[in-house]
Amino acid sequence: MQCISCVQYLAQWREQASKFDGMIRNAIEKILGFPMDDTTFAQACLTPRLGGLGLRKVVEHADLAYHASWHEAKKEAKETWILPANLPADYLSQKDASFDFDEKMHRYLVDQADTRGAQRLRRAAQPHACGFITAVPSDEDGKETLLRLRNFQIGVAYRLGVPVLDHEIPCPLCKQPINIFGDHATCCAKKGDVIIRHNSLRNLIDSIGTDALLSPVMEKKGILGNTTWSSWRCDVSALGRRQSSGD
Repeated sequence: MQCISCVQYLAQWREQASKFDGMIRNAIEKILGFPMDDTTFAQACLTPRLGGLGLRKVVEHADLAYHASWHEAKKEAKETWILPANLPADYLSQKDASFDFDEKMHRYLVDQADTRGAQRLRRAAQPHACGFITAVPSDEDGKETLLRLRNFQIGVAYRLGVPVLDHEIPCPLCKQPINIFGDHATCCAKKGDVIIRHNSLRNLIDSIGTDALLSPVMEKKGILGNTTWSSWRCDVSALGRRQSSGD
């Protein structure tokens, strides 16, 4: 009887769970500075590994957690319990069950999205694409490694497919159009983020190589243009080969 009562209890507090999920949604919208429709919030509730923000809805995962805990508690107690009528005999751990649910939701979102949206969802689920979401803020490598709030908001909006502009505008650097989703900003090759990101990584790698006494040589100016100095790139793998060979 006790197990059946627990199952009934889950149905009784579903309304409270839904209200809690609504509070979380309201809070994240205030933090990010923009409202989310149901589809966008569904992506935000996915694990970061699958392109979300890890906000996990209680109403979607509570039953999965209960099923896992019931079976694991029974196994830990080494007792014979009567299986409730609506509880499956087979189970996954809470972690695996939640990830399985998220995978199905991610496939659903991809299937329902347009071509650009589907590709965005697939790219957001690639390895390490969630780095800026899950990384612990640290200024150990310099203050520039900390994302400003507005940069973080724009980064999350781009990840979730939320427009970052009211209307299409020309790029102030190369005059190419920037759509409302800001796609051009990620690939502008004229003094844009591509070069800034490259230079930041170059400086960081040079610093790491210097600290490791690998005698790195900073790449020469103009390396990204027509030049004969391509061999001067600061290459970590090359530094490792030189160190191991004794050069």
